[in-house]
Amino acid sequence: MCKKKIIINKIIVFFLCTLIPLKIVSADNDLNKKKIIEIVPSYHLYLDTDKKRTLRNKEYKSFIKLMYKFAKSKNHPFPEAVAVQAGYESRYGASELARNANNTFGVKVYKNKNGEPLNQSYRIRTKEEKRDGTEYYIYDDFRYYRNLEENWKGYEKVINRSRYIKQGIKKAKNNKDYITALKKGGYATEDSYIYHILKNIKKFKEEGLFL
Repeated sequence: MCKKKIIINKIIVFFLCTLIPLKIVSADNDLNKKKIIEIVPSYHLYLDTDKKRTLRNKEYKSFIKLMYKFAKSKNHPFPEAVAVQAGYESRYGASELARNANNTFGVKVYKNKNGEPLNQSYRIRTKEEKRDGTEYYIYDDFRYYRNLEENWKGYEKVINRSRYIKQGIKKAKNNKDYITALKKGGYATEDSYIYHILKNIKKFKEEGLFL
C-alpha cells in the first residue's frame, strides 16, 4: 500500500514539474498580445492634484516590474533602463499615447516628403524642449501599435537606427552608456533626460523591483 502511495506521489510531482513551466511560457506568450489598458486597467488610475489634473498610475511599481521582466525575456542587455524608460515616457502606462496607441516608448511615425505618416499613427499634443531649456508644445504623429509585442518591435527598430549606433549604443557597457547613446542620438529633447532615467533606475533598484 505504501509503495503504491509513493508511486502515485512521484507521478503527481512529475506532472506538476512539467505542467507549471508550460503555464509560465503560455503566460509570457499571452502578454505579447496584451494591450496597455489590460496591463494597466482603469481602476489603477487616478487624477493628480496638479494644475493639469494629470492621469497617473497608482500601481506604477507593478508596471516597472512587468516591463523589466518583459525586456529581460526579450534578452535586452539593459532591461532596467528599458523598464524605466517605458515608465518615464508613458507615465507608467497612464498616458494618452500608451492607452490609445499601445505606445510606451514615445516612438514617432515615419513620414513621407509631404509630411504624411507612412504607418498607422496617433496624433497627440506633446511637450518638447529647446537647447536653452525652454519648453514648448506641438502636435505630432506617433506610431500606433496593436499590443505590447508590436510596441516592443517598434522600439527595437528605433534603437537599431544608425544615429544611435554612431553614438555607441551597440558598445554600451551599462545603463548610463545605453541611455546616453539614445539621448545623444536625438531620442529625447529634454535636457535632463539622462539624469531622470538613471535616478529612477537607482531608486527602483534600491526598492527591489529588478529581481
